[in-house]
Amino acid sequence: MFTSRLFWTVAVVVLSTALVTEGLRMTNGPKKCCFSFVKKSLSKSQVVSYKQTSQQCSKQGVIFLTRRGFQVCADPAAAWVKTNIEFLDSLPKTSKTVMKL
Repeated sequence: MFTSRLFWTVAVVVLSTALVTEGLRMTNGPKKCCFSFVKKSLSKSQVVSYKQTSQQCSKQGVIFLTRRGFQVCADPAAAWVKTNIEFLDSLPKTSKTVMKL
């Protein structure tokens, strides 16, 4: 009887700990990741802001916010992506749109 109660107590504690740590791990994870990239390039006039994805993501990417309000994942190694980032970084801070992820 005592060993059965001890077994179930230990089992509940172990499972509770596993659930709590998994829950904490999920809340600290990245909010947005890119799993594929847009194949067609976006012009400088189409984008209003960008955000780098978290290093916790399996694939590094850049998320552009377009004038129409779409969020588009792009390959950070692509030349057009670098050009758009340089363009957006050169704009005065007052004209940049802040993108929340």
